[in-house]
Amino acid sequence: MSLHKSDCGIFTLKYLECLWAGQPFEFGKADSLRLREQIVMEIFQDCKSAPIKAISTKDNIVVDK
Repeated sequence: MSLHKSDCGIFTLKYLECLWAGQPFEFGKADSLRLREQIVMEIFQDCKSAPIKAISTKDNIVVDK
């Protein structure tokens, strides 16, 4: 049972990560906030190294390649 309706996505991502890495499933519903924060940080780290820059303005998002 998850704490929020969206926790199932967090657990799905973590299960897939563990399966891919051959690691045991050592997490539960008490870890949902930590897992969510970890995934956000990983996404931001990947975005920092991406060659595409997105600039958000009031009316739209401009993508500079």
